[in-house]
Amino acid sequence: SVQLEWKAGSKMEKPVTLLVGKKHEKDNRYYAQLLGEKQAFLVNDYQVTQLKKSAEEMREKDPIVAKFGVDDVTGLTIRKGGTVVEIVRDSEGGWSLAAPVKTRADAEKMKTLLDKLSRENVAFNEKGGREKHSEFEVDGRAVFVQVATREKKLEGFLLGKQDGGATYIRRADDDKVYQTHALKKDDFPLDAKAWRDRVVTGFSGTKVTRFGVERAGAAWAVERKEGKWTFVKGAPIGAAVKIAKLEEAISVLSGLRATEIGSGGEVGADKVVSTIRVVADGKEMAIKVGGRKGITDTFVKREGGDAVYVVRTSHVEKVDLKVSDVTDTPAAPRPARGGGDPIKPAAR
Repeated sequence: SVQLEWKAGSKMEKPVTLLVGKKHEKDNRYYAQLLGEKQAFLVNDYQVTQLKKSAEEMREKDPIVAKFGVDDVTGLTIRKGGTVVEIVRDSEGGWSLAAPVKTRADAEKMKTLLDKLSRENVAFNEKGGREKHSEFEVDGRAVFVQVATREKKLEGFLLGKQDGGATYIRRADDDKVYQTHALKKDDFPLDAKAWRDRVVTGFSGTKVTRFGVERAGAAWAVERKEGKWTFVKGAPIGAAVKIAKLEEAISVLSGLRATEIGSGGEVGADKVVSTIRVVADGKEMAIKVGGRKGITDTFVKREGGDAVYVVRTSHVEKVDLKVSDVTDTPAAPRPARGGGDPIKPAAR
């Protein structure tokens, strides 16, 4: 029997008791009846299963991923065997890799992952205890994940075998194994490149005062003074700047983002085709454009940095401009017709 009681003010005033009887003689349905009523019904067996809960099943279980506030997180540790990846929040509120290398981390990737983690609370679909650790690979083969907050390091969890869209998971201090459909091992890569910041250049386009390109011994550059762009080198005397083309290049370069982190050993990664220089808010920065990667991508590097980025070629083409792309040369004036010799008639 299952008894339901109602909130004050509900249309249902009196408690209701549902009586579940025996199984139907020919199928998997059960007889059911409200206490005090004459009418009996047949209900599906899965509905009865949902009602037949033990006290242990109804008890709130400790979450595998401990609850936390995204803004309170100060670090994330991922470990498997001897490989450790550690990402920490830096003093400016961004993210940095602390291990295995020290460099900027991808803030967008961290935000997406922490949002996902903060909503995960696996507390059902138990698959067994210690005897299942090896079968479900939540032992030494698992990926260990731990979140640190301002208050403390939260209890970590282990991600094991993946099967049919689900991942086996357990809390580090608990032997019980569960399934999660929300988290995958791919969410926690152990390759540092996967966590490196993919922002190649980031600055305010409105604060740019100089832009230029160097290519094969030739170079051109423009400067902005009192809101007006003029050539300082590389253009014909008297040439004007195509403002629309230049502003498009600055807009793309100000938020240039890589599709992936490349490897310096790849063909074309260390080749320098051109160098794009920009001064924004008094600071100079430059990127070196390298060779192509396949049909759609191009390698680039920040000058002075060691990271190799893979950027869409269509974006690179908008910033790696030739002087002719941004030159608006005025047409030469046509000579005035004077009163010289009379025009001779054409010979017969």
